[in-house]
Amino acid sequence: MCLHKFFSKESYLFTSQLHRWIMSGINQFYIRNLQDEINTKTTKVAERAYFLGGIPAYGFKTKVVRDPEASRNRKVLEIDENEAPVVREIFRMVANGVGYGEIVERLNKEGFRNRNGNTWSKTSIAEMLRNEKYIGTYTFRKGRKHNYHAKRDDTIRVPGAIPAIVDIQTWETVQSKLTSMKKVRSKPGPVLRGFVYCGD
Repeated sequence: MCLHKFFSKESYLFTSQLHRWIMSGINQFYIRNLQDEINTKTTKVAERAYFLGGIPAYGFKTKVVRDPEASRNRKVLEIDENEAPVVREIFRMVANGVGYGEIVERLNKEGFRNRNGNTWSKTSIAEMLRNEKYIGTYTFRKGRKHNYHAKRDDTIRVPGAIPAIVDIQTWETVQSKLTSMKKVRSKPGPVLRGFVYCGD
């Protein structure tokens, strides 16, 4: 029996469109539910300070351990003894007032390379100095893709979860200096700087 005898063309098109809407809604619900499940599981793993992928910060490496709760292997961060002395020296120099430029020049001259195998830059030094992992605080979901320092409500911090490379006194000294530098840079200069010059 042909269904077209009982349904008009308009009814058939509406029914077909309604079916697509229903299937689209079901698919969106499934995807959203799956994302929530993954997010919940990831949060639980992060709260236990397991390494969740990416490239470890300079000075750290990963090792495989057994997760008894999940009965599976996971990775955790541990100190890379070949790189850690470089990290400590960078923090020590900044704490003693050495500028980024001098630090970069020294590192590159002595043949040290950053985590990506490239020469050091002022940006890579600045990123290192603000990384809480160096004082043993595990962090996850910190910042955004294009702004690592952006504040988030769902950032996970677990103090003392990983081995510290830098002592807390040196860290606080460096953070104080960074705050002072930021205040100096944020002070407005003369309004006509760059437009009006001395006649002499």
